[in-house]
Amino acid sequence: MLRAYSSIHIDFMFKTREANGLIIFNGGKKNDFVAVELVSGHINYVVNVGDGTVTLRDTL
Repeated sequence: MLRAYSSIHIDFMFKTREANGLIIFNGGKKNDFVAVELVSGHINYVVNVGDGTVTLRDTL
C-alpha cells in the first residue's frame, strides 16, 4: 500500500535564456497531470487530479 503525504518540498535551481517554457510535465489517466512551467520569468505549478486545474504562482 502506498503512503499518502499531505505536504511536499521540491527545490529547483536552473538558469534559462527564455522567459517562457515547460520545465516538467507528467500526465496521468484522463485529465490528471502535474506541470512546472515558466511564464514571463515566473514559476507556475499546475496540477489537475480530477477536480479541475489549479495553478500556483511564485511570489518572487
